[in-house]
Amino acid sequence: MKKGKIVSLILSLGFLILFFIQVLVLKDEVVFLFEFWSPLPSPIIILGLSGLSMFVFLMMIFPVPIIRFGLVMIAFIGFGFLGFLTLLSMEPVQTLYHQDHTIYIKEYRFIFDGEDSIYIKRNLFFATLIVKTPQSEEWSSSYHFEGGTLVITKSAESSQIEIQYVPLN
Repeated sequence: MKKGKIVSLILSLGFLILFFIQVLVLKDEVVFLFEFWSPLPSPIIILGLSGLSMFVFLMMIFPVPIIRFGLVMIAFIGFGFLGFLTLLSMEPVQTLYHQDHTIYIKEYRFIFDGEDSIYIKRNLFFATLIVKTPQSEEWSSSYHFEGGTLVITKSAESSQIEIQYVPLN
């Protein structure tokens, strides 16, 4: 095999392994930072990169034009599928900065219910989940900083206001 084929195969398998680590091991607790820069969740981006690397590998292996045309059609279908997933998963991400900390608030809404997942940036590549708060027709949450603490104020129509303190260190 040529170096290009080996590199594209290794990249494809590496992205596939990252995908399985993200989905099966880390789940929602630890996410890649590029998830907050894109409307797509990070496992879908990683799976797309794996598919793109495998596409390059297969294009190098098969010299027959009709097979290459079929691969290009499959790639277009895959890009269409990723575009459809992008439309379904467009969720705004709110970013808060406080001293040395970066906080990402990822909103999830579904008809009458939802929740906010709050992540803190740990390093250049990862952010970890620190707390989830409810959001719905009845519940709402607001966020602000007091010193080195994130203060979450939860309020509901029929109950008292709850205040939760989350230390950032």
